[in-house]
Amino acid sequence: MVSKCKKFNVGIGIKIVRIKKGLKQYEMAGQLGISQNYLSLLENNKASPSLELLSRIACEYNIPIGELFVEVDNEIRPDVW
Repeated sequence: MVSKCKKFNVGIGIKIVRIKKGLKQYEMAGQLGISQNYLSLLENNKASPSLELLSRIACEYNIPIGELFVEVDNEIRPDVW
């Protein structure tokens, strides 16, 4: 059975925000009060952010929280960046 649910990738959303803001991982991590290693895990979908952290990112960078949820298909393409 094929699922009709959309798939979202928060890690890509966080990375896109960081790149659009012209930040290095260590800079964004410092602004958010998390480690660079944890940010790397988030961006690579090796860890899941809390709702509190997603809210903090949205507030810190003045974006709607929904912007962090990037719809993806089964294949993640580099042209997203």
